[in-house]
Amino acid sequence: MLNPEFFPTPAAVIQRMLDPFFNPASTGDEEPGSDRYRRYNPAAAALRKLTILEPSAGSGSIVDELTAWLDREDYHSRSGKQNVYCCEADPELRAVLHDKGYKVIANDFLNYRGDHFFDLIIMNPPFSNGDRHLLKAWDVVAAGGDVVCLLNTETLANPYTETRQLLARLIEDHGTSEALGAVFAEAERPTNVAVSLVRLHKPAKADRLTFEFTSRGRRGPELNENLFANAVATRDVIGNMAAEYEGLKAQYAAYLQAREGMKFYAKSLLRSEYQDVLKLAEASLERGSLRTSYNNFADEMNQQIWGLVLDKVNIQKLMTADVRRNFAAFSKAQGYQEFTHEAVAELVALVLDNRETIMEQAVESVFDTFTKYHKENRLHVEGWVTNSQWKVNRKVILPYAVEESYSGKGFRVNWSRRDDYADIDRVMCYLTGENYDTCVGIDTALDRYGNQNPNPNGVWTVYSRFFEIRAFKKGTVHLIFREEFLWQEFNLRACAGKQWLPGPEMAAYRARQAKAATTKTHSMVPEAEQVAAPGTQMQLQLAA
Repeated sequence: MLNPEFFPTPAAVIQRMLDPFFNPASTGDEEPGSDRYRRYNPAAAALRKLTILEPSAGSGSIVDELTAWLDREDYHSRSGKQNVYCCEADPELRAVLHDKGYKVIANDFLNYRGDHFFDLIIMNPPFSNGDRHLLKAWDVVAAGGDVVCLLNTETLANPYTETRQLLARLIEDHGTSEALGAVFAEAERPTNVAVSLVRLHKPAKADRLTFEFTSRGRRGPELNENLFANAVATRDVIGNMAAEYEGLKAQYAAYLQAREGMKFYAKSLLRSEYQDVLKLAEASLERGSLRTSYNNFADEMNQQIWGLVLDKVNIQKLMTADVRRNFAAFSKAQGYQEFTHEAVAELVALVLDNRETIMEQAVESVFDTFTKYHKENRLHVEGWVTNSQWKVNRKVILPYAVEESYSGKGFRVNWSRRDDYADIDRVMCYLTGENYDTCVGIDTALDRYGNQNPNPNGVWTVYSRFFEIRAFKKGTVHLIFREEFLWQEFNLRACAGKQWLPGPEMAAYRARQAKAATTKTHSMVPEAEQVAAPGTQMQLQLAA
């Protein structure tokens, strides 16, 4: 259920908010309808250089309008979303923003403690406490930046609280307010609340990226061949050059110290020992903008640190290849989030809470891998409603799984199959509770014995922890479950996940899972709870 204070901003209101930034400044040399004019709009080019935050982004209505306009008005290979950031408290809306490709840096803007430089903050905060959000935005926006905010008009009309009085003085000193009326009355989620538009401009001043240098010597004539005729002028110029050279060497020493300092502090924050923080810093540089360069570097290091946390949680070792690809997208989105104790705790809890869901989806994914190549891999069950539902046979045939070795004396694993083999072993370890890292998997068994001679029938037979494996010269591999109860359990879990089990069997399965959850165990079910022999209806004998 969405937040009751979620009111997407109407397009006409967004246009009003952004009009000072959208208003093009034509040179008068181009026809407004020409291709050249559409590809270069000075206002769009200027806006693209700004770092922008929408702190109560909702589903992204405001930034959608802004970035679409940027991409339309300013021909540029880089997306208009590149320098756009969002905050959003509602998890469903946050997922929408992630899907749209926005950088979500915090859940609760009021608790945001990051140090990005934002040149423009544009916002439609909750009507109930918009004054607090606007004051927070004023604290966050960089010197020389702007804040554009919609507020409940009542907030401005009745400044009876200390917060509202502070806001009133801020608007008086640094901005304007304009009553818009009930502009949400016919919106996507209508309300008759009267709204005002507030604009604030923060005075420019020095910040931590303001660097000013003065010459140690007095500026004089430029060095040239005629200067040497004047001994005094020559001495002055050479003296200035020597002083500036000393200044340059001092800065170079500071540069070397900064490099060593960066390497020292980054060594425990990078995901891999092969990554170089100095190269990451170099890649973050944005010509003409120290603030954007700083933001880029902060984004990159945030990605590194969050990635390191996710690596340490180590949930990925139990994911199938498909789930890992989805998880990679999740990791990238999470990597823009402000790195705090609270955010890390929330993420770890999220991952651990979803571990069972992730692995049950992995069971279904491997089931589909087993049954999509050969009909012989499917075992139809008597009594099931439709022929479009089945179990996996105890022997599974996988094509293009191995190929003859270069020597012609053995075989080698087809690299395109290694992800499949790893996924199968992950699922089997999950079902049995065994350690995947120490398990002798399918590809390990095939690699270990791939150079041995085949039997007289031209078949190689090897054994992994869970399967008897028969490899054939034509590239086919047969996987035969070594243990019947694992085969049964695998089918049970997969068919339950697909909602294929008949009513009584599904009810029994759910009861068993609920009981397992209360005992905090994920290992194989006791022998007394095993399903019936293959080919019959699945029946669960629940332990008393």
